[in-house]
Amino acid sequence: MTSIMTTFWSGLAVGSTYILVALQFDLIYTATRIFNFGQTGLLVISSLMSYVLLVQLQVSWILSVLILTVGVAGLSVAQEYFTIRPLMKHGGADSHGWVLTTLGVGSALQGTALLIWGPDPRTVPFPGGIDPLTILNGRVLPVELTVIILAIIATVGMRLFLTRSRMGLATLATAADRDLAMLRGVNVAGVSMASFAVSGALVGVTTAIVVPITFASVDMGQQLIMFAFSAIAIGGFGNQAGTLFGGFVVGLVQAYCSLFIGPDAGPIAIMIMLLAVLLLRPAGLFGASSTRAI
Repeated sequence: MTSIMTTFWSGLAVGSTYILVALQFDLIYTATRIFNFGQTGLLVISSLMSYVLLVQLQVSWILSVLILTVGVAGLSVAQEYFTIRPLMKHGGADSHGWVLTTLGVGSALQGTALLIWGPDPRTVPFPGGIDPLTILNGRVLPVELTVIILAIIATVGMRLFLTRSRMGLATLATAADRDLAMLRGVNVAGVSMASFAVSGALVGVTTAIVVPITFASVDMGQQLIMFAFSAIAIGGFGNQAGTLFGGFVVGLVQAYCSLFIGPDAGPIAIMIMLLAVLLLRPAGLFGASSTRAI
């Protein structure tokens, strides 16, 4: 029973990392209808910079989070301004040029990280300690509990941002009909930049907390993105509750398959589950609720 519940908490923690990454993608997709593959590089740069700040420079954890939040948000805004905005002026998401552009940005950032830090993964400590807690007859590390709580807070916060703030409502209006939103006075260029800035800031906060679980390496971005995309596709694009559910399901399936079958069974089971959902409900399990009339 103890191992089952310990695996439960571990699965929720891993799933929470997917949720945090998925929210970053989903926000940009909602605002621009672009799936930003450049997030891969941002995750890699942010994770390795957290290693530099926390381990090499011995900067305090709070100050490191602030530096990463501002720094990665700035990188994300630069990506939007120099690579995405020109595309939006010439066909936008319908041109599909964003696929190669965002992949190129991600590859460039990963290549830069590889040249600077090399391929070896690096361990980053968590300030909350390493002594496990016992909750519901299962052991959970402080960093795992922190990631789970952060994923829930980020999901609720993202939902409130989109439905209660002026910028969030402008984002939803842009998502519903970009041209109509422009006619109504919405600054769609500002919405696009704001979505990249918020997404980048979330990358900085996320990596400072999850790298003690995932390690900092040039490969972490690709692994996280694959499972984060699965979480979004299962839950439904544009639906934060669905993303939360999808992330937890993906994490738990991966954890329990690894426990009962083997470490290679988790990704296979997730892909089978993803294909089943896409065949039966292409919009995701909660996709219908993401349709909005504005």
